[in-house]
Parts: sequence; C-alpha cells; structure tokens
Amino acid sequence: MLVIKTSKKVIGGFSTAPFTSENTGRQGQEKGFLFGISEGKLTLYPLIEGKKAVSYAKDKIIFGKSEMRIELNSLTLSSNFGLSGSSFEANGHNVNDFLEEGDKVRDIKLQDYEVYQIIYEDQTI
Repeated sequence: MLVIKTSKKVIGGFSTAPFTSENTGRQGQEKGFLFGISEGKLTLYPLIEGKKAVSYAKDKIIFGKSEMRIELNSLTLSSNFGLSGSSFEANGHNVNDFLEEGDKVRDIKLQDYEVYQIIYEDQTI
C-alpha cells in the first residue's frame, strides 16, 4: 500500500501484486484500488477487472497505466488519471479531481510518501 501526502490531500494505492520485476502473468488475478482523502471524504477508484494494478520499473512506483507514478530519484508524482485506457475506474473524475493541484497539473513534487506491506493470515485476497 502506498500513501502520499500532497499539498492538498492524501492519495494512494493498494495492490495485491508486489512491486517486483517478477510481477508477470498475474494480470486479471490481482486486486487493487486508488484512493483520495480530501476534507474528510474518502473516494475509491477500484481496479477494472482484467487490468494490471502495478508495474515494475527501476526507481519508480507505478500504479496502472501511470495513473499514479512516483519517480523515486526526484520525489515527483506524475498522473495520467482519468484518461482513456485507464486501469482504474475514474467514476467521471479526471487528474484535476485526483490531485487537486490546479487545472491540467499532472506533475507535482511530493511532500511525503510511505509504503506499507500488508500481510494477511488468509491469502485468499
């Protein structure tokens, strides 16, 4: 699970697939979602069935088709949220709604982020 603090809100993502170069052949089996918390309201964007939640790239954390991408070397967050071909259901929202950083802003400097590994006793998720 990835949790990001921006200047306007908290956003993040969850995937049952790991962030590793071995993350292949799991498309359609994994589960995940993106989320945003703003002014005490939680908005969930579930993974579209059959889509891949995360992709591996050295020095990057990527959710979907760059709906949320962190460049670890520069602490930059980029987003293609809400574009056609997305991996997550945008529910009519676009990148302006997701980041809340202004009209057509797709790249922002991160204030902070944390990555958590969630271990389940029951591995059926």
